[in-house]
Amino acid sequence: MTTPARARLRRLRWQLTASYALGTAVCLVVLAGIAASIDANSRSAALDHDVDRIGTALSRALWYDDAGALHLEPLREDVLAAGSASVAVFEWSTTGTLVQRWPVGGATAPADVAAVADDARQSEGTTLGDVTVDGHPRRLAASGVWNGDRIGAVVVVYGDPATEQHEHDVLVEWLAFGCVGLVLLAAAAGHLLSGRSMRPAVRALDQQEQFLAEAAHELRTPLATLQLVTESGLREPDRAAEALTRSTRLAAQLGRLVSGLLVRARLAAGTVTAEREPLRLDLLVEQIIEGYDVVLDARPCIVLGDPDLLGQAVRNLVDNAVRHGGDTAVVVTVADGRVGVRDHGPGVPEADRERMFERTATGDRGGTGIGLAIVRWVAELHGGSARLLAADGGGTLAELVLPVHAVS
Repeated sequence: MTTPARARLRRLRWQLTASYALGTAVCLVVLAGIAASIDANSRSAALDHDVDRIGTALSRALWYDDAGALHLEPLREDVLAAGSASVAVFEWSTTGTLVQRWPVGGATAPADVAAVADDARQSEGTTLGDVTVDGHPRRLAASGVWNGDRIGAVVVVYGDPATEQHEHDVLVEWLAFGCVGLVLLAAAAGHLLSGRSMRPAVRALDQQEQFLAEAAHELRTPLATLQLVTESGLREPDRAAEALTRSTRLAAQLGRLVSGLLVRARLAAGTVTAEREPLRLDLLVEQIIEGYDVVLDARPCIVLGDPDLLGQAVRNLVDNAVRHGGDTAVVVTVADGRVGVRDHGPGVPEADRERMFERTATGDRGGTGIGLAIVRWVAELHGGSARLLAADGGGTLAELVLPVHAVS
C-alpha cells in the first residue's frame, strides 16, 4: 500500500534523477559545444594554412621578364600546382581587368575572386577570402606576383572545405550520440544513487510505520481492559476498591509496555547505545522480579552492561513466561552471565521459536508482541544472545546469555 510519505519519497527520487540527468546534460552540451567549436576552428585554420602555403610558394615561382611577359612554365613542373587544391593565375590587363592566364586564358575573373585579388594587390601580401565556384563554397588564397615595383598578377588557390566539413559533421554526430548515451547512463546512475541515498529515509519510514502499527496493536487491549475496569467501578461503587487495584496493575502494565515500545523504537533507529558498566546480574534480576510470583535461583555473577536495557530485557522474559506459564510458578535462574526463565506452559514448537524473536506485533494466540524482539536486540547490543529452548518436563526455557566480566 502506497502511503503519501512513500509517494513523496518516490517523487523526490525521480526529481533527483531528473536533476542529475539535466545537470549532466548541460555540462555535456557545453563541453560538446566547446569541442565542436575547437574542431571547426582548427579545421578552418588548417585549410587556410594549406591554401596560403601553396599560394605563397607558387607566387614566388612565377616571374616577369624584362619585356613584362609573365612566365608560367614553373607551374607545369611544380607538384603544388598539381595537388588537390585548384590553382589559377590571373593578370591585370592594361585596362585594369583581371584576366585568367592559367590553366586556360582569356576568361575574366569572377567578381568575388577579383575583389580578393584586389585586396592582395593593395596589401602586397596573401589575402584569404570565401568565394563560390559552380555553386559550391570555396576557401580562396590570393598571392601577388611582382612585376618590377608593382604586383601584376595573382596566384589564386581554391581550397575545398567540403571534406573537412564532412569530417566535422561526423564528429558532431558522434558527440551528439555520445552525449545522449552519457545522459541516459547518468540518469540511470542518478536513479540508482538517489535510491541508495534515500534508503535510510525509507528504512526510517518503515520503522516508523511498523512502530505505529505495533504500538496501536499492543496498547489496544490493555487500554480497552482499563476502560472496562474503570467503568465497572463507576457503575458498582461497592467494587470500586477492586477496580482501583486492577486499574493500578493495568497502569503499571501499560507503563512497562510503553517503555518497551520506546526502547524498541530507539534500538531500531540506532539512537540507543549500551552504557557498559560492571554490574551484578543476579542483583539486577532480583530487583526486576519483585512483585512477580516466580521462583528465583541466583548465583553471583558480574557482567558489563546497561542496567536499564538489561532490566527491560529480563522484565520482558518474565512477563512472557508469566503470561504463558500455566498454573506452575515460573522459575528464574541466574548463573555465569546467563538468565534462564522457565515456564510450564504448552511450549513453543521448534519451527516457531526463531519467529518469536521477530519484530512483529502480537500473534493470534496472544503472542509475545515485541517483548522477545527487544530481548534479542538488548542481548546482541551487549555481545550476547537470546534463544528459546524446550524445557525438561515440558514448557519453555527462555535464555539471555551475556559475556561474563572477569574481575581483575
